[in-house]
Amino acid sequence: ELLLQLLEEAQRSAQLGSWRFVPDTGETEWSREFRRIAGLAPEIPPHVPAFLERIHPEDRVTFETRYREAMARPEGGELDGRLLLPNGEVRHIRLSGASSVTPNGQFELRGTLRRAKVANPHTWFEVSVP
Repeated sequence: ELLLQLLEEAQRSAQLGSWRFVPDTGETEWSREFRRIAGLAPEIPPHVPAFLERIHPEDRVTFETRYREAMARPEGGELDGRLLLPNGEVRHIRLSGASSVTPNGQFELRGTLRRAKVANPHTWFEVSVP
């Protein structure tokens, strides 16, 4: 319990959520921080279409294409894009993933969702205050 709490605090501080997806079964898991970044409420069942609905319309085709490619040839990688939340807020993100085989031989994809900072060209550095 304490270890999970520490992990959740670390993810929130880093603005880095985690996810897991099993292609054979569709089983999907999202961390609390993944949900927070994507603006997905706890009562929304984790599944890929719910996340893809949050992708900015201008980026959605790219994300959907990469998703289909990952299902056909799961190699992992990174993809930068934007989320469009229901309140109109746009969040820049980086989605990273890699294929993995569990100890019982099940294939799955695991990765992270990171909220990216957009650099301000008028400053030398950024300060993030939660």
